[in-house]
Amino acid sequence: MMEIKSNRSIIFLILYFIVLWASMSGLHMYEKRHPKIVKEDLSITTYNMVRFLYPWTLGLWEMQSWASLKILSNLSYLAFEGSTSEMSHPLALINIGLFVLQMIAVSVYLFKTYSRFSPLECFPIEYANVAVLVIINGMIFFAEYKNIETTIQGLM
Repeated sequence: MMEIKSNRSIIFLILYFIVLWASMSGLHMYEKRHPKIVKEDLSITTYNMVRFLYPWTLGLWEMQSWASLKILSNLSYLAFEGSTSEMSHPLALINIGLFVLQMIAVSVYLFKTYSRFSPLECFPIEYANVAVLVIINGMIFFAEYKNIETTIQGLM
């Protein structure tokens, strides 16, 4: 059965959802006031903040869907290896449902982000966010640091 083994994982999970909620609520409030983003109508600070938040939120959703795929991959491996029957566990079915919802959210934020801003502005922020969060997620939740040599961990 899956279980979170440390308080560090729970703290990271809580912080992650707080950041996701904050970025989504900030964008929702902004979209209510400004349905169209016109660079000339906004202050440079506001425009830069919104230009950062859209790809940041997209990256958060992409990282969350990556984690769901990683969980499903691990469960499938254990089930097909014959060592456990984790795929029949209710958490596996919940994870599949969450993955579908995450893919819908990724599609919505892909449309919102790239319809409002140039890919040259958003793509680096989005993928930097995904790369950093995937590494952190892998180290905290999936204990992938155990498979890496100490010298390489120091470089990370």
